[in-house]
Amino acid sequence: MSLPTTANWEVRITGNANNGGGFNNRIPGTSIDYSQQNASQLSKADLACAAGSTTVTSATNGFTPQMVGNYMRIRAGANFTVGFYEIVQFNGVGSIELDRVPVTGIGANGVAEVGGAQIQISAAVVSDFIAGNTIHVKTGTYAAHPNIALTDSGQFTVKAISGYDVVRGDAPIGNNRPLLQLGVNKISYSGVVLNLEIKNLRIESSNTKVIDPINTNFNLFLKNVKITHTAIAGGPLYCLYGSAGGNYTILDCEFSGTAGAISYGINPFGTALTVLNSHFHDLTSGIVLAGGSSGLNVLFCIFNRMAQSAIVGSEMSSCIINNTFANCGRSGFQNVIAGVIGGDLVINNTFSDCITAGMETLSDPFICRNNNFYGCGVPVLSSAFRSLRLCDNNTYVNPQFVAPGSNYALQRTSGLIDRAFSMRLGV
Repeated sequence: MSLPTTANWEVRITGNANNGGGFNNRIPGTSIDYSQQNASQLSKADLACAAGSTTVTSATNGFTPQMVGNYMRIRAGANFTVGFYEIVQFNGVGSIELDRVPVTGIGANGVAEVGGAQIQISAAVVSDFIAGNTIHVKTGTYAAHPNIALTDSGQFTVKAISGYDVVRGDAPIGNNRPLLQLGVNKISYSGVVLNLEIKNLRIESSNTKVIDPINTNFNLFLKNVKITHTAIAGGPLYCLYGSAGGNYTILDCEFSGTAGAISYGINPFGTALTVLNSHFHDLTSGIVLAGGSSGLNVLFCIFNRMAQSAIVGSEMSSCIINNTFANCGRSGFQNVIAGVIGGDLVINNTFSDCITAGMETLSDPFICRNNNFYGCGVPVLSSAFRSLRLCDNNTYVNPQFVAPGSNYALQRTSGLIDRAFSMRLGV
């Protein structure tokens, strides 16, 4: 046997690295999840095990039927292999069965904990964090958090890391989300394929790449995650880097940098990227497409206080729809290679106070309409822009944001209300 794909892990700042940390509801109605508590349910220092056996015994007893499905972390003992083990069967108060053989010979004086939360997403947890598992992270500040180096070998089932405030699944927002302070460390992946979901977290790091897929085929779903690049100098730096052949879906997230550094929100680098309802700010650029990105969709996002252009593209077919671009040091949307855009849709965006231009392109967009340009150097700057028929129904009015810099909703008196392109009756 092996550790189950249906298990949940628990991480909290009041946990302990020696705890079991995981639970699989093996016998519904009998198994009790002891991982959702600070201390372990049972501590042992006298475990014994015959060579080649999965039966573990204790002369001081203490095992219960409710412990089945809980993880035991064995951390010491003669011939015991350190690691996490699931209790799969209750034999009696002094005997249990584990999911696999825990010894390399005759085991004696085994030291272990049953249940209790882990204190961080440690290398030990990551090594047994398998496809199908979820790591639940309780709110708190996880200072000096180590690297989270994930690996997989062709597993298509999703792994998940999910933050919570009071109870699992409560989807906290703002500062109620757990904060992983990685320092110079990062979240990385290497292997054949990985499907990873990260949600309801805040992540801080000064590493060159905060989330870094070292290998290909990294399919990532981010939801309600704030990533802050904390480096105060140097670059290029990335909150999220790409992986050739992967797919990223970003929903309700925030990406920011620190003044003085050359930092970017996302570089897909060959990854298909969809970003919805997200906020990019205080970066050199929000999204930089390089290395043959296979598609870009950006909808209902806000880009503000960009040192350069908010979106910089080199090879893409893009849908840029219903976004706000404000206070960009260069342009809101900038294509840097001639002749490669044909197929882009740039619709219903607001470009405000972009120094060089709202849009800057070296090729004709396929459709560019119903955008608003205000306070920009020029609305559209293009060496190949041949006809306004491709850029029509645009406006040039003060958008009247509720609070520029913090709230980009439109005031009721804004001239942009009811000016967006939408489906019409009869179509």
